[in-house]
Amino acid sequence: MNQNDNFFRCGHCGRLLAKGHLEAGEIEILCHRCKTRHILRASRPKPAPHDGLNGDHHAYPSHTSKK
Repeated sequence: MNQNDNFFRCGHCGRLLAKGHLEAGEIEILCHRCKTRHILRASRPKPAPHDGLNGDHHAYPSHTSKK
C-alpha cells in the first residue's frame, strides 16, 4: 500500500470497506456487516495534461537562444 492511500470505512458500523486511492469517478460499496450502501466519489479529478495549445507556454521547453 502507498502512504497516500485512504481507508474507506462504513459510516454506520465502522467496518473497513476498501483501501486505496480514488482518482476519478465514483464507486458504490455495500457493507456486508450492516447492509448499508455507500457511494464514494473522487474529491477532485486529476487535471488533464498540458499539450501546449491555447497559449500554454510552460508545457514544452523554449527553443529560443540568445546571441
